[in-house]
Amino acid sequence: MTLTLIDGPAEEPVTMDEARAHLRVDSTSDDALIAGLVTAARTMLEAETRRAFVSQGWQLTLDAWPETRRINLPLAPVVSVEALAVDGTALDAALYDLGLRHDPPRIALKRNAALPAPDDTVGGIGVSFTAGYGGAAA
Repeated sequence: MTLTLIDGPAEEPVTMDEARAHLRVDSTSDDALIAGLVTAARTMLEAETRRAFVSQGWQLTLDAWPETRRINLPLAPVVSVEALAVDGTALDAALYDLGLRHDPPRIALKRNAALPAPDDTVGGIGVSFTAGYGGAAA
């Protein structure tokens, strides 16, 4: 299982003005450093909590279908699943149910659904999804 960031956040959850105020910095000369620190802090906290603080696009890649017929998504909250694909071809949404409000969010493959086997033995199954609480204001 591999998780890859496809479309990073458009903004940080903390504005530059908020960061400067918290740090009690009046000048703008350290803005690049502060911006880097805010990004590093967000990234670290998102990894620790398994939460996406602001909206971002992700790709989960699997080698094979799980025996449980359930794919747990490793980030929350999940806003949408854009595609569940095998070898790049999207599956019909009638073959699975989404449990996005669960913790962890999950995709439940229908019991009687005939699922195609991936041609590739490595990374043949992909899930494209959007996770996050929204924009910085949210």
